[in-house]
Amino acid sequence: MTAEVDNTQVVAAVIALLAARGYDDVTVDDLAGATGLSRSTFFRRFGSKDDVVFADHDRLLTQLTEFLAQTTREPATALHDAARLFLDYHIGRRELTVARQDLIRANHALRDRELLLIPRYERAFAEYVARAYPDAPGWAVSATAAGVVAVHNSVVRSWLKDPSVDAPAELFGQVGQLTTLFEPVLAPGVRHAPKRVLVASFDPGATVDEILVAVRRDLEN
Repeated sequence: MTAEVDNTQVVAAVIALLAARGYDDVTVDDLAGATGLSRSTFFRRFGSKDDVVFADHDRLLTQLTEFLAQTTREPATALHDAARLFLDYHIGRRELTVARQDLIRANHALRDRELLLIPRYERAFAEYVARAYPDAPGWAVSATAAGVVAVHNSVVRSWLKDPSVDAPAELFGQVGQLTTLFEPVLAPGVRHAPKRVLVASFDPGATVDEILVAVRRDLEN
């Protein structure tokens, strides 16, 4: 069993116990017993009750930072693919994500802790945007990074409310709109050539050679 899977199972067990008995009524000893870990092992791996609720975020942030540091993809694609890492994590663990959100909504301290995570994600994205667009003004770098995080969170919330939502498609479309909006400011010295549109018409029963002739004719006109 990998450490990732093991930690995910521990987090799920902890959240289930906290939800069933109440956050304030569960001790670290209770959590250690419920997860089959000794008290010292639990502390060494997770720390406090708050830490274990958000234990997967540190790993995901490390994964995000490594991906953005190594990617050679076009910036708009890289930003989408990085956000998709987090979306796929939630999609693969819907019950855990729902249970965690229910627990967080019921506890003020956990809500505050969750809000403190947002700047960490924004900072990771901003460092990448600044490298990808070295001539971009600082406000545009920060706004783009914050926008990617906001889009991801919005898509996840919509998907949690309605599991029929096509979350990957929503993320793709919204991140695309965001990067298209900011790209002229992020890369002010780059002139973007207008996209060329080809419209070709031909008879449905035409042969391949006839279709190629029609396409060539339209390109030349």
